[in-house]
Amino acid sequence: AATGSLPPSRGGHAAVAVNGDLVVHGGAHETSRRRRGGGYYNTPTGTLSDMWSFSVATLSWSQIVASTRDELNPQARHGHVAVYMERDETILIHGGCTGSPSNTLSDLWGFKVPTLAWQQLKSEPGDRLNAAAVAAQARRLMLMFGGRRW
Repeated sequence: AATGSLPPSRGGHAAVAVNGDLVVHGGAHETSRRRRGGGYYNTPTGTLSDMWSFSVATLSWSQIVASTRDELNPQARHGHVAVYMERDETILIHGGCTGSPSNTLSDLWGFKVPTLAWQQLKSEPGDRLNAAAVAAQARRLMLMFGGRRW
């Protein structure tokens, strides 16, 4: 069983592998259930901006606290993408939304793992919600596919 403080439950978060550990960013609490057609679906009731690391070696969770001031950090989001750029030791996050799917984001942020600092970067792809992304390490690119624009 995992030890340490556990992150709050969530969905729509982004996760990346960093040096063999799992790092989770953002997401939304999904506690409100609504009926649609013949079934139910969960709706976000609180968007998150926190970041957590799960150590595979020790099976423990720990919260990652950024060294930058809150106003210099990305806003809470879910439905975003993340990749880890090994050479730069940076987690990139892009897009998602702040709550309602109509509030999609087009921003790109870099989180420097050694310094725990966020930095807003120039973003080209525009707003995206629920896209997929991979890191093309040799070319130092984040490649995205799909997603929804509102």
